[in-house]
Amino acid sequence: MPRNQLRYETYQPYRLFDWLTHTSGIVDYLLESSNELKMTDEMIHQLRESLEDLRFGRFEHGVNYGLTLALPKSLKTVLRTFKHYHTYIQNTFTYPQLTNGSIEGLNNKIKGLKQNAYGYRNYSHFKNRILLMMRLYAPNRSSKIAAS
Repeated sequence: MPRNQLRYETYQPYRLFDWLTHTSGIVDYLLESSNELKMTDEMIHQLRESLEDLRFGRFEHGVNYGLTLALPKSLKTVLRTFKHYHTYIQNTFTYPQLTNGSIEGLNNKIKGLKQNAYGYRNYSHFKNRILLMMRLYAPNRSSKIAAS
């Protein structure tokens, strides 16, 4: 949970705690229990906040600095992956308005069609059904444009 969404004012009972507390108190309690967990939490928040602020230099510094710390093996694997895909991540910071959401939506619709269809006898029928469903097939409109 982002730090700015933690609640400091609203005390309420939680099932695992014998006292009234708030979400910030729970996070503080858990982070005090392990130094490794605290360092991991700080690293993840730093990377997330630099992504939100579109500050690639800070993100890159966080990745490089995180690789020098004694962090869990799984987090170090993630940081090495970030370092490996450095240029692609930099493009995400440079062009934040570009997403692959529309492509993911098309893939999701195709998967849904594939599940509901229980297989097509011919691949070309399946391909034509996808084109019709996505409205990617348009009839030849040159005759209409010429007539106008």
